[in-house]
Amino acid sequence: MDLLHDLKSDMYEKYPSTKGYFESASFQYARVIFMRRMKLNLTQKELAEHVGVSLESITRAEAGSGNIIMEAYDKIFHALNMTIKDVSRAIMKINEADD
Repeated sequence: MDLLHDLKSDMYEKYPSTKGYFESASFQYARVIFMRRMKLNLTQKELAEHVGVSLESITRAEAGSGNIIMEAYDKIFHALNMTIKDVSRAIMKINEADD
């Protein structure tokens, strides 16, 4: 098992309310944004500049804070050169790897 899977299992057991967070859209988007940013070798600051948002916005998006409006996600994914299909595929791929 990988570290994230073990962490999620432990969190579900100790804190059942965390299950909603790990299954939320904002957490799924956060994982995709982080992984894509890493693949493109961008810092959070560079991505923020490319998107035209604050560094704090990128930090919150990657934390899955849930306080990000859909328009901001659209801008971020556009800057990462990802379509909605790409995002959906990435989420499915990540979740398959978690199982």
